Amino acid sequence: MLTQESPRFAGASVNSGGDRNTPNSSQKRPIPLSDAADRFLNQLAIDLRLGITEMWQLPPSLAQLVWFFYYDGYDSRQGEIDKLNFECDRLYGLAFNKLPLPSQNSITFEELEERRATIYGGATN
Repeated sequence: MLTQESPRFAGASVNSGGDRNTPNSSQKRPIPLSDAADRFLNQLAIDLRLGITEMWQLPPSLAQLVWFFYYDGYDSRQGEIDKLNFECDRLYGLAFNKLPLPSQNSITFEELEERRATIYGGATN
């Protein structure tokens, strides 16, 4: 099994798969928890989401597990977020950064060059 040091979590390793001892999908089983532990973790997840419990209150091992899941979800969606931010910026630019339309009193470039030549004297390029 190939493992590598996780860049986000010192001392944690990430399994890159490929080991003969890794169980296939038919051999995988959920980790057994007592009903009390299951209820506790469920309520803890709800309390974290509602802000009743803070991350600093968790034991280090449980906090690390929460951060693993957080960054896994963050990394899996970052490409989509970047694309949507780009599209948002593009549409905002189209909607609000338009050049003003020329007014009816505007003059052509040739007329402007003639005025400059008259004011400053001499010919223009």
